[in-house]
Amino acid sequence: MRVNKITWILFLNIFLVFIFLVLFFNSILFFKCRNEAVNLPETSNYIMRIHFYGSTEINNINTVSANISLLDTSNTEIAVIERSWNGTFIDIDFTTVSFANKTYFFPQKIYGTNSVKSKYNPFTPKKGSNLFPYYVENKNCLLFSSGFSYEQKKSLYNLAVFSTSPISFFIPSVSKKITVNLSNCQGGKTYGLYKDNSGKLFLRED
Repeated sequence: MRVNKITWILFLNIFLVFIFLVLFFNSILFFKCRNEAVNLPETSNYIMRIHFYGSTEINNINTVSANISLLDTSNTEIAVIERSWNGTFIDIDFTTVSFANKTYFFPQKIYGTNSVKSKYNPFTPKKGSNLFPYYVENKNCLLFSSGFSYEQKKSLYNLAVFSTSPISFFIPSVSKKITVNLSNCQGGKTYGLYKDNSGKLFLRED
């Protein structure tokens, strides 16, 4: 009984130390990002190009397909994801960071859904395409085009990392998690996903 108690206390202390270290290093990242964002330009208002193929049903299984391009600040394609997902519609998860009256959007995942209204839920497993690796390379964020410096791309990378950090979930005034639902997209048409002046996303046919 005494051994079990000692083991439990040891485990609890290790867990508390782990939580402290996570909060400590993420707090450092928060202040680092806040300082770097002051002189950092905004990313492009044109975030994605989406060519929607449509949805099909085979053997009672719905699939939806599209060609989705990630764009940098010069509206050049960083990467193209062309595939099908299980579901009737497509959702795209984003994380955001807002500092110095500027909002930065970071695409996180594309996946299929059967809902016309979706909400970001990090605790629900989603089978889809993780987008982070498509625009991050060697701790540089490629959402800034080739005209930007290494330091600027590194700062944007720090913001992207912070947007998914544990502490960001507790600061909704700085970091939000949102889902864009593409249920209004029609097969055979191309759409642009844009950021407006108020820091919100909207979909428009191109």
